[in-house]
Order: sequence, then structure tokens, then C-alpha cells
Amino acid sequence: MKCGKKGLWIGVASLALVALAAGVAFGGPFGGKQAGERLNQMITWHLDDVLDELEASPDQRAQLLALKDRAFARLQAVHESHARDKAELVAELSKDQPDPDKLHKLLDQKLDALRPELHEGLDLLLEAHAVLTPAQRAELARRIQERHEQHRGFFGHH
Repeated sequence: MKCGKKGLWIGVASLALVALAAGVAFGGPFGGKQAGERLNQMITWHLDDVLDELEASPDQRAQLLALKDRAFARLQAVHESHARDKAELVAELSKDQPDPDKLHKLLDQKLDALRPELHEGLDLLLEAHAVLTPAQRAELARRIQERHEQHRGFFGHH
């Protein structure tokens, strides 16, 4: 495993960004099923481009696209749960005297529910990692690191 811990964490961060993008797209003013389908298509196009650059075999491509579909289905389920939790949060915060205990309980429930989802996301990432050859993993890690360096100053990191 040439990618190492740093490469794995870069991958986890990338997966988290996909999850964030899905949450924004689903929850935004143009949310709903159509937005989810558009986001899924954009992710597929991006993944296809990356797989072209990595010279992925047809078998690798099929496996990785199937993993992407599984990951996206998980994101949709998380989003639906998030919408319910958000409604409860907004209802409580709309009160003149929100109940801190109830809000803390809601937060704890959300964190408890999120932990297995994050582990499943990591498992999907590890499955994707196993599909790629060591050379492809190294190239992907290099590209992710390069992109990270390009955007490093965006949030004030040096």
C-alpha cells in the first residue's frame, strides 16, 4: 500500500467533500430528486474523467462506478435523515425558550447515527482502493495532493 495514511486521509476528505456537496445540492433551493440526479451525473462524469486519466480497465471502471452508485445511495439516505433532523432543530430553535437538553440530545443522536455511516463510507473507499493498482493509487494520490496544493491558500492555509 504505497498510498500510506496521508493518501488514505486525502481520500476520506474527498469522500467527505462529496457528501457535503450532496447535502448542499439536495438541500439547496433547487433540491429534490432532480438535483440529486444532476449531482450523481456530475460525479459520474468526473469519475469517468479520472478513470480515463488512470487508464482504468473496463473491469475496474465497472467496479468503481458500482461503488460510486452504492456511495451515492448511502448519501441519499443520510440526506433524508438530515432533513428530518433539521426540521426538529428548526422547530426547537424557533421557540422563545429552546430546550438545551433536547438540542444536546438531538446532536448526540445525530452523531451516533453518523458514526456507522462514516465507517461504511470508509469501507467503500477501501474497496475502491483495492480495485486500483499500486501505480494507479500512487498517481491518484499525487493528483489529489497536487489539487490540494492548488487550493491550499483558498482557506488561508499556507
